[in-house]
Amino acid sequence: MKETLLLLVLLGSLRAEEFLPPDSVRAGMKGYGLTVFKGTKVDTFGVEALGVLRNWAPKMDLILVRLSGGPDDLLTKAGVIAGMSGSPVFLGKPGREKLVGAVAYGWTFPKEPICGVTPISSMLEVARRPSSSPNSIPDAGELTPIATPLWLSGFSPSVVGKMRDALREFGMVPISGGGSDTSKPSSLSPGSALGVQLVRGDVTATAIGTLTWVKGDTVLAFGHPMFSLGSTTLPMTGARIYDVFPSVYRSFKLGVATSPMGIILQDRLPAIAGVKGKEPDMLPLRVDVDGKKFRFEVVRHPQMGPFFVLYGLASIAEAAGKSFGESSVELDGKLFIGPDTLNIRNFFSGPAAPLQAAKDVSQVLSTVMENPFRKVRVDSASLRIELDEELRIAWIDGVRVDRNTVRPGGNLVAHVFLRRYLGGRDTLRFRLKVPKHIEGQLLLRVGDASHAERWERERAPGVFTTMNFGQLLRRLEEAKRNDVVYLELVSSERGVTVSGDELPKLPPSALSVLMPVTQTAAYKPVKEAVVLKEERRMDAVVRGGHAVRLRVQRR
Repeated sequence: MKETLLLLVLLGSLRAEEFLPPDSVRAGMKGYGLTVFKGTKVDTFGVEALGVLRNWAPKMDLILVRLSGGPDDLLTKAGVIAGMSGSPVFLGKPGREKLVGAVAYGWTFPKEPICGVTPISSMLEVARRPSSSPNSIPDAGELTPIATPLWLSGFSPSVVGKMRDALREFGMVPISGGGSDTSKPSSLSPGSALGVQLVRGDVTATAIGTLTWVKGDTVLAFGHPMFSLGSTTLPMTGARIYDVFPSVYRSFKLGVATSPMGIILQDRLPAIAGVKGKEPDMLPLRVDVDGKKFRFEVVRHPQMGPFFVLYGLASIAEAAGKSFGESSVELDGKLFIGPDTLNIRNFFSGPAAPLQAAKDVSQVLSTVMENPFRKVRVDSASLRIELDEELRIAWIDGVRVDRNTVRPGGNLVAHVFLRRYLGGRDTLRFRLKVPKHIEGQLLLRVGDASHAERWERERAPGVFTTMNFGQLLRRLEEAKRNDVVYLELVSSERGVTVSGDELPKLPPSALSVLMPVTQTAAYKPVKEAVVLKEERRMDAVVRGGHAVRLRVQRR
C-alpha cells in the first residue's frame, strides 16, 4: 500500500536525538504536555516524572508521571481526563525538553492525576509492523488504558445502553451528543484533538483522543490501541472539544468530530498511526423506514462494521417508529456484492422487533464479510423496513388430514389450524398429490421456521456444509422466514450430500459406493427424502410444529 510505504520512508528519516528514551528518564524530571481542553486550541499542562515501569508489557516500558495545571488548575480537580490519550509529554531541562511519549494509562478513582506514558519509541514501532493480526492489551492489574470517549449522534438512548457493555471492553465511554462540525477546517499538530470516525451520516460514532506526533503526512496518537484491529483503514478527523466534564469516577472531554483529515492505518498496543490527506473507503447503507429516508456509512471491518450496522439500524428503526412495546417489522433488503445481489427478507414481531431485524442484517453482513472462501467487498446495502405497532403472532394448534392411508399418485387434503394473538383463528387448506413412485410410510410435518430448519438439519446435515462462496450466498438467500408455514412430506428413502448438494433417490448400487466415505466433509448421509414441500406466507410470525404419520399403499 502506498500509504504504508510513505509512512515507512518518513520513519526511516527520524533521528534518535529528537526523542528522550525511557532509560534517560529520572524521577523528579519536569516538563510539560499538550492537549485541547476547549475548542481546538492546544494548551499546556505540567508534568513530573515519577519513574519507569520496566518491561510493563513484553519489551515495552511505561513511564509514570504526575500531571498538573490546565485552565484553572483543571487537572488537579478533574484528574486524568478521558480523551487525553495521546497527549504528547516532553521532559528535560527548561527550553530543551524532548518528546518522551504519550499519556495513555491510568487508574479508576485516583486521588491524584497520576498516569502512565507510552514511550514514543514503542509508538513508532507500530507503523513498522506489516502484520495484520491484532494484538491484545496485556493485563496490568488496575493500570488500564485511559478511556476513549466515543461521541455518538443519532443513536437512541436505549440502543446506547445496549452498546455500553460491549464498548466498555475496548475502553470506550459512549457519550450521546450532536453530529459532526465541519464549519471550520481542522489543522493537526501535537496536542490537537483527533477523531477516529467509525460511523458517519444520519448516525455517527467518533472516538476522540489526542495527537501525539506528526511528521509530514504521518501521525501517531492515543498511546494505546482503540480496538486492537491491527492493520486497518479507519477515517481520521479533527475534533472540537466543547468542555471537560469533571467526575469522581472518570472525567471526560465533551467533543465532536470536525472535517476529515485522512485515514488510520494501524491500531495496535502502543498506538494508532495514520496518514493525512487520504479518503477512507466506507460501506454505505440506504435505509427506508415507512417512507423516511436515512443514509449512513460504517467502517469496512468484518467485526466493527456489522457491530455498528446493528445499532445504527436499530436506532433508525426506533426513531421512525417507537422504542418500546409491541411492534411488528417487515424487512426487505439487498447487499450488493460485486456482480451478486443477496436478498435479505424476514418478518419480526414482539417487544424487540426493530432490534431483531437489525440483528438479522448484521449477522448476514458479518457472515459475508468473514467468509472463509475469498475476500469480499460489499459495495453497498439497501434496506426497507415497514413498522406496525401491533403484535402479530400465530401459533400452529394442530393438523388434520382427510385420510391416513392414500394410494400412490392419490390426493390428500391437510388442514392446518392456527390461533392468533388476542384470539383470532385461521385455517390453511393444503391439497397434496402423493408422487406415483412412493409406497410405505410417510411423515407429514408442518412447522415454523425454527422447526423446519431443525428438521432439515436432522434429515440432511450435509446440506448445511458450505464449500464455496456461491453456496454460502445461496444458503443465506434460502434462509427460512418467520412468517411462513412450512409443510413437507418425508419418506424413509436414503440419500447422500456431495459437497453440500443433496443427491436424493439414489439407487442402492450408488449408495453402496458412496456410503463408505460419508464421514468426510464432502460426503454425508441423508436419512430421509422430502417427496413434497409447500409454503404458505402469513401476515404474522408463525410459531409451533406438528407431525402426522401416513401410509401409502396400492390397495
